[in-house]
Amino acid sequence: MLVSLRVFDDEMRARLRAEDRLVRWGGEEFLVLRRGASVDETLALAERLRGAMADIAWPSGLRVTASFGVTGTHEGEDIGVALRRADHALYIPKKNGRNRAECARDAQRAVDHGVAS
Repeated sequence: MLVSLRVFDDEMRARLRAEDRLVRWGGEEFLVLRRGASVDETLALAERLRGAMADIAWPSGLRVTASFGVTGTHEGEDIGVALRRADHALYIPKKNGRNRAECARDAQRAVDHGVAS
């Protein structure tokens, strides 16, 4: 597992900008924090990362897929609100077959107002 995490880290960082931050958020969840990037640019990056994960020669013949929940932030917004939007967007691919990138734009209002979990 440790070797796979190192490969993942190396491969992700090779595809991110120097100013982007990759953060492990849970056992199998990671955050990519990007300042100055639009939601559309970040969604396109998520799709490239998703495709790259499938193309990497992983140790022990491991097959890796990736699902992404993408959102942006608003000036002065609490980071917890943005994280809830991204988490909500992440559950869309989890419910619809995984290995997809989804944007929280459409779900943003529901999450902001506590309608979605």
